[in-house]
This record gives sequence, structure tokens and C-alpha cells, in this order.
Amino acid sequence: MSIGFPSIHPQLKGTHVVKEDVCGPYNVPQRMLTGFTEKSSVRSQIAVSHPLEYSERNFHEAEKMRDYDMLRQVQGMYAPLHLEMERVIAHKIQRLPCLPSSNLMSDILTGRLESMDFEDVLNSPIDAERVGYPHIMTERKLGML
Repeated sequence: MSIGFPSIHPQLKGTHVVKEDVCGPYNVPQRMLTGFTEKSSVRSQIAVSHPLEYSERNFHEAEKMRDYDMLRQVQGMYAPLHLEMERVIAHKIQRLPCLPSSNLMSDILTGRLESMDFEDVLNSPIDAERVGYPHIMTERKLGML
């Protein structure tokens, strides 16, 4: 019997079609100009290597959509719209470009403040070696440079 809530079981949706990005004179990708991005890696374009990889990669997004769907069914359409508006506004609040932001308000609204993830231990923005001139970084972010 289903009451209309989305499934919590993982689903395989991560297969992709391989597209070549040839733009050089000898049909070779221009890596010095475009760089190595996730879109340009062949491994990420072919297929997932494990059935749970796609599910784990998109866990937070799937959890958010599941919560929004349950909230919409219980409280109506306005509740998830209001919550998403608050999340977007909290995500836009930043410090100067030369200072790392803790995103405390965004973590509180998403519920990630109460959990300890991989990003909390090894990907701290405070540990990043980011040296630059504050005025130049601010002008670049504002589009003046």
C-alpha cells in the first residue's frame, strides 16, 4: 500500500552517453584552455562504476526533494517554497572573497549542522591555501575586473 511518498530505495539513473569534445586542430581536446573538469573526464561520462555511486553522489539532493515532497503533501505547496526561499537567501550570504565563509545559516536550514560528513573533516575552507589581494578579488567578484 502506497500513501504517495517517494521511495527511499536507491535507483540507477547515472548512465551517460559519451560525447567527444574535440576542438583542436588535430581533433584533440584543448586541455590547456579548458582544463580538466568533471565533464571532460571520460570516466564520469561513460557510466557509474557501482550501482550505489549515483545514489551516494546525489544523496543530499534526493533527501531534500523527498523532504519537500512530504512537506508539500502534509502542509501544502507554500511550505516547501518558503523553505527553499530561505535556503537560497542563506546560501547567498557570503563574506568577502578573500575570507572563507562558514555557511552556518545554510547548514542550520539544511540540517547538515547536526551531522559529521567527509566534507567537514577533510574539505574545510579554512585549511585552503588561498592567498590574494582582497581588493582585486572583490573587484573580480563584482565584475569590475
